[in-house]
Amino acid sequence: MRFRLYYRPGHPKANAHGFVDSQDLEEAPPEPARTPLVTDRFMEGDVTVDGHDIGSRRKRQDYMRRNNYADANDFSPEWREANRRIREREQEANDLRAVRDTWNRLVKP
Repeated sequence: MRFRLYYRPGHPKANAHGFVDSQDLEEAPPEPARTPLVTDRFMEGDVTVDGHDIGSRRKRQDYMRRNNYADANDFSPEWREANRRIREREQEANDLRAVRDTWNRLVKP
C-alpha cells in the first residue's frame, strides 16, 4: 500500500506530527520527479554468516530465538553492570574451586 504524505502542520486533517495524506488535500501538489520511498523490507535477501535466511522480521526473530541471540541495544546499562558483577562472582567461584582442587591433589596422602 502506497500513499504520499505532505507536511502541513496547520491543516485540519494533519496528524499529530503535522503530516496530511495527499488525498485529503484540496490542491494536489505537483508530482515530484524523485520521491523517497519508505519501506519495511530493508532485510529482504539478508542471510547470516553461516547461510541462514533472515530476509524478513519473522525469520530473523525465529533465528535469534532458536540460537538464543539478542541485539546489544536490547539491554540497558544497568543490565550490563549487573551482568558484569554476576560474571565476576562466577569467575571468583571458579577460581576458588580450582585452588581447592589443586590443594587437595597436592596434599593427598
